[in-house]
Amino acid sequence: MHTPAKAAGARADGFWTVTPEWQGETAFLICGGPSVLDQNIDLLRGRKVMVVNSSCYRIPWADILFFGDERWGREYSEAVDAFRGRVVSVRETPLKHEKISYLYRPNEHSTLPPGLCPDPQEVWFHHTSVRGAINLLCHLGVKMIVTLGLDGGPNAAGKRYHHEDYPSWTATPDNWKNQREELGRLVAPLNERGVTLLNTSPKSSIQFWPIVSLESCL
Repeated sequence: MHTPAKAAGARADGFWTVTPEWQGETAFLICGGPSVLDQNIDLLRGRKVMVVNSSCYRIPWADILFFGDERWGREYSEAVDAFRGRVVSVRETPLKHEKISYLYRPNEHSTLPPGLCPDPQEVWFHHTSVRGAINLLCHLGVKMIVTLGLDGGPNAAGKRYHHEDYPSWTATPDNWKNQREELGRLVAPLNERGVTLLNTSPKSSIQFWPIVSLESCL
């Protein structure tokens, strides 16, 4: 698989090298969509759970919190400090933050390949942190990813998230479309890796993967 070229010395020391700690496991990935409000989250206790961004407020006992936007880390720093599991984020150069394990994220978003980065110190994404989280789960060695809240847009009532809105973030008209297109680029690479992805959001606009009930995945 092609890896974007990096400028000499672009990658500094200090990035986390992911090991396959969840080899062969099923992981539950909590995204931001409002359908999470209709799920029995307590069913996931004792399982491998990763939350994205402010999903950590609803599932504070998850194993891993992944956020891909430095702005979220700044504005919700209290959530990072309070989270009991591993916190993972991305940068071009890692900060010395004792709470966060950093992965490399190249800034050549317009030239990123369509798939998954094979380098265990790096993840690829542009429009959605969910792509980065899926890449991280593949580094961890999972065989199945079950998503909650992968709705692909607001619900019928116009609610965009199962948590509070991001008051300082303005979604562009193409926001959801760009995210769907980016996630669609993962279908073939996941198949090639032998990783199954199931979506438990019943009215999701993300139609690339089977839509199932959460209970059927337990």
